[in-house]
Amino acid sequence: MFSSAGCAGKHPPVAGDEGIDEGNSRPFLSRGIAFKEKGLYDEALNAFSQAIRVDPNNAEAYQERGFIYFLRRDYEPAVADFSRAVNLDPLLFPAMYNRAAVFILTGRYDEAIDDYSRIIVKNPGAYLAYGNRGAAYSLKGDNEKAITDLTRALEINPGYTSAWYTRGVAYLNKGDFDRAVGDLTAFIESAPERGEAYFERAFAFLGKKKFDRALADFDRNLRLAPNNFEAYFFRGVVLEQQGKKGEAIAAYELFLRQELPREEKDHAGEAKERIRALHEQKVGDLPVPQRHRRKSGN
Repeated sequence: MFSSAGCAGKHPPVAGDEGIDEGNSRPFLSRGIAFKEKGLYDEALNAFSQAIRVDPNNAEAYQERGFIYFLRRDYEPAVADFSRAVNLDPLLFPAMYNRAAVFILTGRYDEAIDDYSRIIVKNPGAYLAYGNRGAAYSLKGDNEKAITDLTRALEINPGYTSAWYTRGVAYLNKGDFDRAVGDLTAFIESAPERGEAYFERAFAFLGKKKFDRALADFDRNLRLAPNNFEAYFFRGVVLEQQGKKGEAIAAYELFLRQELPREEKDHAGEAKERIRALHEQKVGDLPVPQRHRRKSGN
């Protein structure tokens, strides 16, 4: 949740506020940035709007106001402001990055790819643009292009560790489990607190039929992200694949005892079906179920 501190038309005094030049947009812009840094988003929005009224061609003011809309998840005016900023200053890369981020969040992957491509044309060393474009390709299901972009991002900046995660997910989606394990392991070594990496690597180990390691990764994920209900379900799947009937039933029952969100409805029904099958001695007869695809990025 984003914090706000009162009406957008009022603000506490800041240094130099009493001497502000109503014909100069820079003081309003500076005041808005100060409010933004304090988390006073209503006041920041008002200040950036004042800067725009004074100077309708101030690209930075549109970029900053768009970012406030972005933080408030008000995506339509955010895109409008970022677009205005880019039209006024085609080299204002933050506005282009932020507009692309909105496009990804709203499922407009082709438009995000277009923005990142424009950045790359103007700045071929922009590893973030390659990495984020790779994430957009991955979300579209174009894993080959995702892997190509993420590899290029790592060539430019080997320290860009989040690309290991995103490329690992692309390899996983492609069914290349060995490379998925390699990339996700590299990411985990750099960020061992990131539970989602263990979750993704668990599926790679599951694909490789390394069930003990898959189970260990699901367990580690749940220690770091105890509300990842899907991990509870797939613990049961792994135990079932190992022929551990009683433990698989217990894992499915533990999953069903959680306060499950609506998106887990399909898995809840499948867990009940698998418990019945296990009671009928049908250990491992059911195929490995499909997981919910998660959005991943940089």
